[in-house]
Amino acid sequence: MAVLIVEDEPWLSLDISEALEDEGYDVIAVAHADNAIEALEARNDIHTLFTDLDVRSMDGLKLAVAVRERCRL
Repeated sequence: MAVLIVEDEPWLSLDISEALEDEGYDVIAVAHADNAIEALEARNDIHTLFTDLDVRSMDGLKLAVAVRERCRL
């Protein structure tokens, strides 16, 4: 199962990624909401979104709503 991390602070993204990878998750880490949408369009194995609330190009809540709407299609 893949986890998509959206975090624009590199040190925090790396820390979260390493912790999840240690638990056996496949991690895709991006810094921007736009990149998150691209990753979701490119892969169909992402089942979890882990996002910062303050990410560039769109806030994390709007991103979560956009992802939820895409999943309903």
